[in-house]
Amino acid sequence: MDRRLLALCFGNFVIGTGTLIVPGMPGVLADGLDVGIPVAGRLIAAFALTVAIGAPLLAGATSRIDRPKLLVAMQVLFVAGHLLAAFAPDYRVVLIARVASASSAALFTSQAAATAGMLASPAQRGAAIAFVFLGWSIASVVGMPLGAWIAARFGWRIGFALVGRPGSGRGDCRVEGIGSGLGRRDRRTTDRVAGS
Repeated sequence: MDRRLLALCFGNFVIGTGTLIVPGMPGVLADGLDVGIPVAGRLIAAFALTVAIGAPLLAGATSRIDRPKLLVAMQVLFVAGHLLAAFAPDYRVVLIARVASASSAALFTSQAAATAGMLASPAQRGAAIAFVFLGWSIASVVGMPLGAWIAARFGWRIGFALVGRPGSGRGDCRVEGIGSGLGRRDRRTTDRVAGS
């Protein structure tokens, strides 16, 4: 198995777990932030809207950025957003952190799929993209309930902090090696695939 595809799959697992952790703990968040459950639920809506609106806009705005560097930057931003949420003093800061995390998630997921397609041969392109999205599938089955259990048992701040931890350090280093499979032109044009 290509380690670069494993890195992208792992990145999607982290992104997926971070995305789905809030829907798994609205009650815990509401209590911890001293807001109602409907207000806590707006964190989910804000994340979804940011992804829906931001994905195509960000793909165009970052079209000249080197793809591997962009993937690493989005991973770092995602981690930073979760660490900010973990130490947030109030609801407003958590909301800002979720919007920042959503921006990075929107770009990472689309670019990971496009990059996976360019790393594989034409015959293996579909399988490579499907494998990268396996990270999201695992996150929905394992990451979300695990994050919800951690939040319920140890607190929502620990839940956010633990989501950020797997995406830092060695995770970024794994993604940095992806560029070896891309030509100069491909490194800057995956946004055409991601934005289509």
